[in-house]
Amino acid sequence: MRHFLAQQAVSFDHFAIKAPYTQVMKKITRTLITGFMPLLFMFGCATPTPKPSAQLTAEELARQELEETGKQYLNQAENARSPEREELLLWAADYFARAHNISLSQHTLGRIEQPKYLSSELKSKLALVQAQILLVENNAFAALQLLNNLPDSVLTEENSILFYQRRADAYRQMGNYLAATRNLIWLAGKLEPSPERDSTHTEIWDLLQNIPLQSLMSLKQHAYSEETQGWLELAYLYKLHRENPEQLNLATLRWQNQYPHHAITDPSKFVGELNLPRLEKYPSRIALLLPLSGSLKRAGLAVKQGFLTAYYESSSMQRPKIGFYDTGNQLESYQAALAQALLEGAELIIGPLNREFVAFASGSERLPIPMLALNYSQNQVSETSNLIQFGLAPEDDARQVASMAWSQGHRSVLIITPADEWGERISAAFDHHWRELGGRVLETQQFTEDASIAGSVRRLLNVDESEARHRELRQLLRRNLKFETRRRQDVDFIFVAAFPAQGRQIQPLLRFYYAEDLPVFATSHIHSGWPDPQADRDLNGIIFCDIPWVLDANNPRKETIKRLWPDDYRDYNRLFALGMDAYELVPYLENLILYPSQFYEGQTGSLSLNSQHQIERQLDWAQFQRGRAVRMQSDVGIW
Repeated sequence: MRHFLAQQAVSFDHFAIKAPYTQVMKKITRTLITGFMPLLFMFGCATPTPKPSAQLTAEELARQELEETGKQYLNQAENARSPEREELLLWAADYFARAHNISLSQHTLGRIEQPKYLSSELKSKLALVQAQILLVENNAFAALQLLNNLPDSVLTEENSILFYQRRADAYRQMGNYLAATRNLIWLAGKLEPSPERDSTHTEIWDLLQNIPLQSLMSLKQHAYSEETQGWLELAYLYKLHRENPEQLNLATLRWQNQYPHHAITDPSKFVGELNLPRLEKYPSRIALLLPLSGSLKRAGLAVKQGFLTAYYESSSMQRPKIGFYDTGNQLESYQAALAQALLEGAELIIGPLNREFVAFASGSERLPIPMLALNYSQNQVSETSNLIQFGLAPEDDARQVASMAWSQGHRSVLIITPADEWGERISAAFDHHWRELGGRVLETQQFTEDASIAGSVRRLLNVDESEARHRELRQLLRRNLKFETRRRQDVDFIFVAAFPAQGRQIQPLLRFYYAEDLPVFATSHIHSGWPDPQADRDLNGIIFCDIPWVLDANNPRKETIKRLWPDDYRDYNRLFALGMDAYELVPYLENLILYPSQFYEGQTGSLSLNSQHQIERQLDWAQFQRGRAVRMQSDVGIW
């Protein structure tokens, strides 16, 4: 599941809708903003970046045109009689809502007298307008509930187009790209060959790029129609072969023979134009700056070993020269290592791993060569920076848990985290993103040590307050009362940031204190990364995100690394994956800079580059069942 492609809250409908009284054609300019462009890796060429104001101008012009159309309907409604008047008012309100003029849209709806007496068709149109208003207000869940209650039999042809488009917008806003794609495929099937259908096909393709390769492989086997299966198959082949143009071309030809009646008559429009070929070579010399001594030595060695695993599996014709430089734990050591790497002719720096060193690099003047740092800094990175940041930040997990819970319809949460800097970082990231989505944080509890976990869980669920009320009543009435402890009832789910030993205490306590029916979401840290079904039975039911490397039991590289470095793998298995991706990502960096909507399928997730020069990771999902982490395949079957 891929949450994290840049998405707009509500996309404008891009269909020229033939309204019942006035034919209105509208065009909406779509302007691609690629963010800033650093010195391009390997080639050193640059592309001018459009000014952000260009996009704002396009949106403003589009909304202005939509609003003018709404005013035309409003004027016609002045002299019309029922039921034409109500229909015209509804169309006017619809266009005002699409123009993001919510107050005018609601005011126009208010002019409809006795809406309960509207015909079934007009009631469905009213629901579509209200759904659009909710989407603009970033309340996709409520919009979806409204839309899902509309029976197909009351939808006119025009309203049916709006229905599927708005359902797609709602699912996209919630981060459910699979359901959004499904609705757009249905929508495209209702459209005649036209620029509008072509635009819908492009939307479908863009959404499919958010879905991981593994999910595409499963989904295409469960597609309910040949048209849907063709879309999934083409996206799967593109992701599978995109680094090998010859194989991709052969696969595309086979696809055309297999799906001769598919709506996509020319797949090269997508596979050809959107295919981003892998660079033919690495830079000639890469410097790896890692802590190979000091307190972070084992972490640094795990990254190095993962890096070398990928290095020796790559083609010998493409292998660059690699230099290893020890940054230690002191800033002076890092500076000396960097200076030595530059002196010896490095063309690309990978590292450092230490957060403080990355913060120093991001706050320094422009780096003379590109750097792929293996951690993140809070500093803003300038447009001309040569620094790209990539790591396993726990904040990534927290934000994705928030998005997943929101997409499932949850709105209120209880949070429990350790009372330390790590716990506060995760709590803050989750809290911020959750409130941005529109969710409510009812309470946050922190625990300082194992002995305090029980008390934290009791306070989180308001069990203490329930028992206190019982004591007060018993004292007031001076007699024993039948009493059953109750937890609070205003919560939808619980977010846990904890390590396995802590989680094995928290989950049984949640059950003990009557919260067994509440969903529990956690970050990847709840999972040790290796099977331990006896101990992990106490984690049963917890849903968590994690990197593909950990959840993929059939990855052949795992056996190699377990055999060569068994102790390091057990303690630092995710850092091995970071090292592998650090090497294999290099040839794709230029493409990620040029095309921010593209992803690289790595061991640490589906990777893309945001406007802050940070690699964002889309993680996979699993649930503890019978003491084992079971990869969630909830996407299968929704087609």
